Amino acid sequence: MPIRISIVEDNTELRRTLAKMFSEAPGLECVSAHASAEDALSKIPVSKPDVALVDIHLPGMDGIECVAKLKGQMPGLQI
Repeated sequence: MPIRISIVEDNTELRRTLAKMFSEAPGLECVSAHASAEDALSKIPVSKPDVALVDIHLPGMDGIECVAKLKGQMPGLQI
């Protein structure tokens, strides 16, 4: 079973590149990619990743606050 990954990155090109790279790597699957913390907080619990890669410098809510909220919603999520 592949490791399921979600990405939170506001840089569109980097987000797409990471999503493609993880989707093509054996044993990994990109299950969601988000441009903002707010979007990630509503959608990551639905996609149920094993790991979330979160940019610290996001517009609006920063990545540190996003991580804290994600961990509150999904304590087993690796960040």
